[in-house]
Amino acid sequence: MKEIEDEYMYEEKMDQISDYLESIILDALLSVLKNLKHKNDLLAMKSPTHQTDDTNF
Repeated sequence: MKEIEDEYMYEEKMDQISDYLESIILDALLSVLKNLKHKNDLLAMKSPTHQTDDTNF
């Protein structure tokens, strides 16, 4: 009986650890994606256009 209880407690603890790891991994992934999107948005901004000299002599 003790072995069954220990096994159940072990399984329960492993489930808790798995859920915790899954949540922090998803949070980290979302954070990285948001950071990449922000950097991409900064790079995609229109760079100022250079004026061309259209003077004819």
